[in-house]
Amino acid sequence: AGLYDAFVAKIAGTTGIHELSMKEDILVYPNPNSGLFNVQCDIIDGELSIINILGQNVFNQSLSKGVNFVNTVSLTKGIYYYSVTQNKSQTRTGKLIIE
Repeated sequence: AGLYDAFVAKIAGTTGIHELSMKEDILVYPNPNSGLFNVQCDIIDGELSIINILGQNVFNQSLSKGVNFVNTVSLTKGIYYYSVTQNKSQTRTGKLIIE
């Protein structure tokens, strides 16, 4: 007879599932990209902000419900962060890679 390791995992709540469903409301694709990408969202009168790794806001664009085309080819290749807001309240943040 062999020995087996056993463990018990207790999971409280379902917050992970809720967080995933909220993130699906805003899609940023393709990512990585060449500076041309889409932001698909269900929000009305939103705003996209792109922040460089120094924390400087380097790009802003208004967003509407549906697919929004974004052109950031003037930005240097690298890693950025994006933030989507509605009514000055942060809705979603993430990493954006421009190659």
